[in-house]
Amino acid sequence: IETSNIAYFYSEDGCTYLMTITGEKYLMDISLDTISKELNPANFFRVSRSCIVSMQAIKSIIKQAGRLRIIANPESSFEMTVSRSRVDDFLEWLEK
Repeated sequence: IETSNIAYFYSEDGCTYLMTITGEKYLMDISLDTISKELNPANFFRVSRSCIVSMQAIKSIIKQAGRLRIIANPESSFEMTVSRSRVDDFLEWLEK
């Protein structure tokens, strides 16, 4: 799968998944730590321990109680929230 077709990666119940822009979900045999080292940081950002999101997948951002919640396209089955410690870096990444 080409990186231009990847919306986000996430971990759930000890497994890592890749979600494509078209909504296809794939089980990955690799950790998010390893994946994050291989991705272009201009296009992907690790918003939390359990999620890496592509710039193109971000539909909107909602500020809730000092935290940022990402609404992704395709919609995620989990709440995609930027970790408090990564908010400043995330906002800087968005501006680039």
